[in-house]
Amino acid sequence: MQNIYDDMNKLITNLNKEDVVVKFKEINKEIHKEENKELYGKIQEFQSINLEINNYSMMGENIPENIENRSKELYNELIKNEIALKYFEKEMELTNLITNLNTSLLKEISKIYEV
Repeated sequence: MQNIYDDMNKLITNLNKEDVVVKFKEINKEIHKEENKELYGKIQEFQSINLEINNYSMMGENIPENIENRSKELYNELIKNEIALKYFEKEMELTNLITNLNTSLLKEISKIYEV
């Protein structure tokens, strides 16, 4: 049983060396600097609002106009900021990597249950 945990630790080590992860950590560190505190707050607000929008959409409900307008307003502001743009780009790359890894793992796990 220890072998599988050793393999998982190797995977985690390799994941942390992956260029996508390294670059995301760099930009994530950048936006957490004191001089980017306001920017980070706007990124968090934008992400929170978009989660709320997704929830409305998944429930088949109309998105309140004030929420949709605030999302657009923040988006238009954030895309003008080089650091924010880079953060979103690297976050998307990281999300894609994680999604691909999860898909591969879950595909193999589902085979365990096949008859």
